[in-house]
Amino acid sequence: MKRIYSCLTYVAILALLFTSCSKDENSSLIDEPANAKSVDLSFGAVLNDLANRAMSKSHFDQVPDCSEELPVTAVLEISYNNQTVGPIVVDVLKDQDGFFTDYSELLKIPVPNNGSTTVTLESFMVYDGNDIDAQNPYGNLIWIAPKESQVGQFDGYVDKALPFDFQVTDGSKPYIDVEVLCFDRRMVNEYGYVFFNILPEKIYPFCTFVNYCDENGRHYVADYAVDLYFGTDTNGIQLYDHNDQNAMANTGDYGEGNYYADPLCLVVPGPPANLADDLPYLYLVIYPIDWAGTGDIDDTPVPVALSWNMVRDLLNDDGTTNEYLHLLIGECEDALEGDGTIGGGNGCNPSSAEADCDDDQIPNKCDEDNANYAGFDCDGDDIPNGQEATGCVNNSSPDCGIDPPLACNLSIDDASQGCLRGVTPGSDAVDYADNGDFLMITADMDGDPIPLFEDTGIGYGPTAGNFTPSVSNGELTFNIVPNQGFVVTDMLIEVMDEVDGDVYCVDSEPSVPGTYTYPIYVRVKTNICEI
Repeated sequence: MKRIYSCLTYVAILALLFTSCSKDENSSLIDEPANAKSVDLSFGAVLNDLANRAMSKSHFDQVPDCSEELPVTAVLEISYNNQTVGPIVVDVLKDQDGFFTDYSELLKIPVPNNGSTTVTLESFMVYDGNDIDAQNPYGNLIWIAPKESQVGQFDGYVDKALPFDFQVTDGSKPYIDVEVLCFDRRMVNEYGYVFFNILPEKIYPFCTFVNYCDENGRHYVADYAVDLYFGTDTNGIQLYDHNDQNAMANTGDYGEGNYYADPLCLVVPGPPANLADDLPYLYLVIYPIDWAGTGDIDDTPVPVALSWNMVRDLLNDDGTTNEYLHLLIGECEDALEGDGTIGGGNGCNPSSAEADCDDDQIPNKCDEDNANYAGFDCDGDDIPNGQEATGCVNNSSPDCGIDPPLACNLSIDDASQGCLRGVTPGSDAVDYADNGDFLMITADMDGDPIPLFEDTGIGYGPTAGNFTPSVSNGELTFNIVPNQGFVVTDMLIEVMDEVDGDVYCVDSEPSVPGTYTYPIYVRVKTNICEI
C-alpha cells in the first residue's frame, strides 16, 4: 500500500481548530471605575441527577455515564460590562454544604458604590486533575453545565441552562449555584458546546482510496467527496463537508484513458475514552461523482462506520505515515450499497446476510458484531434476531423460548370401592368421545348447574350431581351438589381463561384463584360415594 504524508492536512485541521473560536477572550481583570468596589464571586457545582429526569423524556434512550473521580479544577468564563473574562481556572473545594470554587482574582467583580453589576456565566466545566498532559492541562472533564442550544439536548434537564445572568450588589458575598451534568464523550454534542472547544484531542491521519465496480465486476478509479462526522450518524459533529475542497478526491488522466486518483487524506480525533475500540465513533459518507474515469454512475451517498481499530490499524510505526483504507462502491456483489446501514469499511457489504464482513467465519446474519444483526434472521424461522427469545437465534423451532402453559399440580385419587367418578362432559353435546376435555362456559351459562356424569370408563352413566359456576367481579366461585343419598369425598376443579392457556386448579370449595371473564374453560372430576 502507499504511504501517505500528512503534514499539509495537519495544518488544515489546526486552522479549523483555531478558527472555531471566534469570540474575544480576556484573562485579565476588566478596568474598574474609580468609585467601584470589588465583590468576590464563588460558584457551587450542583450535580444534577439526569437519570431520574430522563425517565420522563421519551426521546432519551440513554443518559451520560458518570466518573467516580472527585472534582479538582473548574474552568469557567464570565462576562460583565460588555467584556468577557476567561477562561478562569480555579480550584474546587468542599465543605459540609458541597463543592464550591476557591478564591480567584479573576472572580472579583467591580460594583459601583451602592449599586450593582450584571454578570453572565457563559461556560462552566469541572475536571478531575488526573492524566494531565499537553492535550489535557486540567485532567479529565467529568462535569459540565449544559448550554441552551438547538444542538444540545441536555439543556432541558437543568432548571437554569447557560448562559444565565445574576446581579452582584455592593457589599454582598454572592454564592452562585451551577447545575452540572456528568460528562460523557459519546454524547458530546448534547451539551450545547462547540465540539473542539471541549475536546482538545490529539488528531490522527486517515486516508481513503475508493474504487467503483460495475455489474460485471470490473473496477475503475472513483471520483468522490466525503462528509465526516464525529458520531454514528449525521447527527454527530461534522468534521468535513463534501462541498469543501479538502473533502474532495484529487483525480486526473495520465493520457490515453489512464485515469488515476490520489488517496483522500483527512485528520480525525481519537475515540471517546469510554468507547470500545471496535465500536463505531466516526461516520463517513462517500458521495460518488461522475467523471471520465467511470462515466455516469449511481451517485447515491454511501455510509461507512469507522471504529478506532480501523483508524489505528492504518497508522505506521514511524508516526508520520499511514496506509489508506480501500473501499469499493458501485454495482458489483461486494460493493458497499448506497442505501446500506452503517458498518463495514473493508469493501464488504454489511447488509448482505450471507457475507462475512469481519472474516470471523460467522456470516453477517448470525454475527452479533454486524450493525444489521437485529434485523437479520440467522436460523431462517422468519423471526428477526432482535425479536428472538434468549437463546433462540440459532433455533428454528417456532416454539423456542415460549414457556409452556402452567399445568395443574394437583391430582385426585381413583374412586374407592362403592364410589363412582363424577365428571363434567367434554362438550355441551355430552359426547363421551370428548371425555377429558375442558367444557367451554359462556356468560349465558353463569349460575346454571352443569351435570356431573358418572364416568364408567367406556361411556357416561347417569348423572351423579351438579357443578354450578359463577363469575362476579372477576372472581370464580362454584359449588358441587351430589345426588340425594350421596356425598362428594374428593374433587379436582381445573380452569383456563383461554384455549390451551394456563391451568389453575383447586381441590376444595368454594373458589378458584385468578381473575376471570367469560368464556372460561372448566374440567371437573369428583369422587362421589353413597352415604
